[in-house]
Amino acid sequence: MSVDLFDLQDLEARISADTVKQILDDDNDGTADDNAVTRLIEDGSSYVIERIADVWPIEDPPQRPLVRLGLDAATAYAAMRHPEYVRRDWKALFEWIDKQIDRFREERATLVESLPTDPDDGYDIITDPRRGW
Repeated sequence: MSVDLFDLQDLEARISADTVKQILDDDNDGTADDNAVTRLIEDGSSYVIERIADVWPIEDPPQRPLVRLGLDAATAYAAMRHPEYVRRDWKALFEWIDKQIDRFREERATLVESLPTDPDDGYDIITDPRRGW
């Protein structure tokens, strides 16, 4: 089963609709080609998922940090494919993505966007008024 962390609208918001059209219009008809768009979305998504799915389950919709990392990976792939349009250091971007994924894998960051606040949910709510929490 394939999971896409983001869609074409997300990609266009990240690198601009004009850039998407420039780099993914392989047949020069004025629009980004569906197969090229699909490939970039799947490649960006799988780069992240294959490195983290064994530690964190991927939700539907995907957690925002995973969407962000998937878009980062797609941007890196786009820069690799067309450095004349996507002016980013794709190697450095992949290194940064890997460091972020390591933070999740080592539990120095979390994909949980909000924790339950009711102790009856099976969590202990720890507070320390001296520290303001």
